[in-house]
Order: sequence, then structure tokens, then C-alpha cells
Amino acid sequence: PDARNDRVFIMISLGNLFFYQDNFAVALEYYLKSYELAQEAEQIEVMGKINHNIGLIYVKEKNYEEALKYLNQSLEIAMKMKDNKSISVISNNIGQAYYEKGDYDKANAFSETALEMAKSIEDKQSICFAYQNLGKNALMKSEIESAIDYFNKMLEMAEDFQNKIIIRDAHLYLSQAFAELEDYKQAFEHRIKYDQLIEELNVLESSRALAKYEFEKQTQRIMILEKLNEELEQFTSNAAHDLKEPIHYCLQRPYFEKTGAKAGTYRDGLPEYHLQCRQKPLSTGRCFASLCKGRQQPRPDGG
Repeated sequence: PDARNDRVFIMISLGNLFFYQDNFAVALEYYLKSYELAQEAEQIEVMGKINHNIGLIYVKEKNYEEALKYLNQSLEIAMKMKDNKSISVISNNIGQAYYEKGDYDKANAFSETALEMAKSIEDKQSICFAYQNLGKNALMKSEIESAIDYFNKMLEMAEDFQNKIIIRDAHLYLSQAFAELEDYKQAFEHRIKYDQLIEELNVLESSRALAKYEFEKQTQRIMILEKLNEELEQFTSNAAHDLKEPIHYCLQRPYFEKTGAKAGTYRDGLPEYHLQCRQKPLSTGRCFASLCKGRQQPRPDGG
């Protein structure tokens, strides 16, 4: 069970990595694999979170029917688990899906639910996002005064816990709302603050770029270890049948160094070692014993 849980975590982590790189096709593939593993392990809460991530992919791809299907499945699980934080986050994202779809009444209903849940657990970030969505809905319905009220509440809350990204966005929305009222003085003032925060956050983003690079390198290592594990599992499965076949390649360098093998080429980042001097049939059981001799199984955490 622990190994399966580790695989679920790895698949979700890889899905998240590709999601934030906007590589949604690959992210979806990893999320679907993680969902199958979580389902086998009966990890209901994890299944709900994966459904949420899949729903977000479809929102990004503007496939709102599929997005709402997965997001509602995720919301149903969150409600069964009585997880108010997840209910708030998912409701906000369902509201966003309806907003992008142009159904502002349904968007408003889910955003109000998100706000209620977020307030019940004092989740300031989710409260800000709910105010943001409600303000955007009001703006689209030409309810400008209501929109300004929501955006001001969003700004006040964000300043309370110093979230500069949300503060930046609040100034942008307020600039747009005041422009709709033809109050260009306030629109300009909020736009100036928005531009200042853009510049400040760009400096911070540069400092985070290195950390992101290191994270991606570690994730690539996890992917390699995952492929190695899959090959080793397949090899042990074959060895269990004790079939006698010519051994053409393996992954254990010491074994082949002893038998005269030379390193081959690299393909897809994975090493292949080919026998150059022996084509004599060997028992796969004996080969596996040699393979494992001195080998340390890679751990899912990359250690």
C-alpha cells in the first residue's frame, strides 16, 4: 500500500509540473494514471482532488462541459468529507467555469457558496477569490457599484495578509470598474498601483526562477526513477517464470562489467547496457540474482 501511495503522489506531482507549464495533455495523462491508482487504493479524498485538477485542465482548454463534470464530482466528494476549505476552492472554480461560459447567475451562486464556506473557516485567500469572482460577475452585468464594492473588499482583505499578487489584481479590477464609471482619475490611480506591483513582482519572480529550475531537475529525476522501477518490475515478473532466453540488455553496470559488456547509447534519458560478448541463453532467474547483487533500489522520493 505504501508503494502505491508513493506512486499516486509521484503521478500527481508530475501532473502538477506539466499543468503549470501549460502542457495540459501530458498533465492530464498523469492525473488519469494517478486517479486509477487512487481508485485501486480506495483513496476517496485523493480521487476528489485529482478530479478537481482534471476539471481545471478543461477550464483552461475552454471545454466547460467536461470541466463542470469533473469539478462537480470533486465537489460531491468534498461535501461528503465535510471539507469546507475544498468546498470553497472548488465552488470558486466552478463559479469561474460558469463565468467563462457566460452563465453569470450560476457563477454568482457558486461564488456566494465559496464565500460562505471560506468565511466559516477564515480562509482569507479563498475569501479574496470569492470577492473577485463576485465582482467580475457584477461587472459583466453592468452592476458597477456592486463590482467596486466587491473589489474593495478583495483589496482590503489582501492587504490584511499582504498577498501582493491579489493586491495587484484588485487594483487592476478597480481600474477597469472606475473606467466603466468614467471616473478616470481613480481608474488611473489604481492602474499606476497595478503597474508598480507588476514591476515589483517581476523582480521577485526572477529570484524564484532558480528554485523552479531546481524543482524541475528533481522532478525529471523522479520520472527517470519511475521508468527504472517499471522496467525492474517487468524484469522481476519475467524472472518469476524462470524462462530461459538470451539476455540482451539490463540496467546493472557492475553485472555487465564482470561479463565483458560495454556501455551502450542513451535513449530518452535512460541508460541501456548491451552484451557484446555473450549470446548464450541464461536463466533469467540467475540473471536477476546477478542484477540485484549490489544494487540499491531507487526510492520514490529520489533518495
